[in-house]
Amino acid sequence: MDWPPRSDVGIAALLVACAVAEVVTGTVRGALPVTLGVAVASPAALAWRRSAPVAAALACAGGVALKTAFGLRLDGLALLAALLVAAYSVGRHTAPHRAAVAVAGILSLAWLSLFGLPPADQTLANYPFIALWVGGPAIAGAALRAQLERTATQAARAARAEMAREQYAAAAVIDERGRLARELHDTIAHAVSVMVLNVGAVRSRLPGFLVSESDALARAEDQGRRAIAELRQLLGILRTEGERETLEPLPTLAALDELVGQSRAVGLDVQLHVRGSPPSLSPGVEVSAYRIVQEALTNVRKHARARHVLVEIGYEEQMVSLLVADDGVGAGDGIGYGAGHGLIGIQERVDLHGGHLDVASPQSGGFRLRAELPVASL
Repeated sequence: MDWPPRSDVGIAALLVACAVAEVVTGTVRGALPVTLGVAVASPAALAWRRSAPVAAALACAGGVALKTAFGLRLDGLALLAALLVAAYSVGRHTAPHRAAVAVAGILSLAWLSLFGLPPADQTLANYPFIALWVGGPAIAGAALRAQLERTATQAARAARAEMAREQYAAAAVIDERGRLARELHDTIAHAVSVMVLNVGAVRSRLPGFLVSESDALARAEDQGRRAIAELRQLLGILRTEGERETLEPLPTLAALDELVGQSRAVGLDVQLHVRGSPPSLSPGVEVSAYRIVQEALTNVRKHARARHVLVEIGYEEQMVSLLVADDGVGAGDGIGYGAGHGLIGIQERVDLHGGHLDVASPQSGGFRLRAELPVASL
């Protein structure tokens, strides 16, 4: 059996001491040992006011009734204070239906104690006083219990929502990485195919006496073809269920005009600005840059409720910068979780190439996304 909390033991001990002091200093009309026993046992039950609140409350109410019969008058405060604490504990630590029954029983015992008073001490005000003394703390305890339960329910709901959000984000990261891997497969497979063709072309032009050199190039050509076959197998593993292999070329920044035109077709005023001369970008960077702008515009259409959008591409010697800014509602609850997993997918692409991503809601309104990708990244 668990021991009661120290705080409850302290409350019980304090009220026991006060009740005993009232017995010792008061005029006792009954047997002193019985009165002392009641003065000790009744408030001592408060030590279990959390684990057995109804029993503790009935003990305190019975003590109020017995003390009237055995000596101390109702104006003694210790047992009345114990009854108040017990009534509060019933409301706080008992289910509402049980608390109502317990309060009715406590009131019955407390009102019965009034019949032990001399007729001159009985007034009609005693009955509502006892009802308020018991009912008030019980209602306060029940209200606090209900509030704490609501708070706990809201906290649990928020925790479940946060867990679901984290699980969604984790699934989105895995899905986006698979998509990135499939796109990189096409880039790498194309590069390897070009290398194999070049090796084969060089080998076919070698003089016949360069046998060892021709054999080395043949082995390199064979290894290249095997690498292409393994890349295709890898793509089959990465492809999701129901997804078919596509022969469409991967998009590049040269297709931005068409992408912007699609957004304009649905009513957005999109301005496209290009700074600098396009450097020689690696295929991976070019595809990721296009996808970042595409995803940002998708988010604007679905979540931002914007009218004007600025798309700016800046080419520098070592960096390509991307800016998408709108005049919509800013970073609302849905931003970043639209089709393609929004900001999650953009962040994965930026991290893949060792770039930098900055998103913000300016004080003037809207939402701004700025990404920088190194030119030399794969």
